[in-house]
Amino acid sequence: MDASHWSKNDSSILKPLERLAALKAAAVLQETTIGAVADSLGVSYNHLYLVIRGDRIGSVPLEEGIAAFINQPVSRVFPPRKS
Repeated sequence: MDASHWSKNDSSILKPLERLAALKAAAVLQETTIGAVADSLGVSYNHLYLVIRGDRIGSVPLEEGIAAFINQPVSRVFPPRKS
């Protein structure tokens, strides 16, 4: 499943590479690893990485958890879902 369901018109939304950089930076600042972040969110490292890259659709709670971890609103981190 890919992320083609998302609207891609808003330039204020983080791009996949920016999401990954923000996640890595937050992990370093919090002295943890991406694997530990994935565990705390209840997903595998691979699933987390695919959601961050936009290659897989994450659940709403997962997207909320990622946004909270990098201290950004979900609306800034992930594009809105199409109805």
